[in-house]
Amino acid sequence: MKKAAEDKELPYYLYAMMLDRDLMYQGHEQVYGSQVNCNGLKSGKHECFVWPIKDAAKVNERRKKAGFDQTVEQNAQRLGVAYRVVTMDEVK
Repeated sequence: MKKAAEDKELPYYLYAMMLDRDLMYQGHEQVYGSQVNCNGLKSGKHECFVWPIKDAAKVNERRKKAGFDQTVEQNAQRLGVAYRVVTMDEVK
C-alpha cells in the first residue's frame, strides 16, 4: 500500500490511516493522529482518546502533507473526542 500511495495510485491519507491503525494495534505511537481508542487508560479512566502520536507538536504538518483535510483536533471533535496529548505511559 505504501508504494501505491507514493505512486499516487491511491490517496496517501488512506495509507496513513492504515499505518496509524497498524501502529496502534502493535502498541506503538501513531504518526498521523488518525486513530481513536476507547479501551481505557492506566489511571483507570475509561474515556475515548486519540492514541498517542509520535512528535504530536508537528502532527498537523504531517497530516496536511499526507492529504488530510482536518487537523488532529478537528478530527477528534468529529469523532466526539476531546483532543489532548496522551503519552504511551498513560495507555494500558
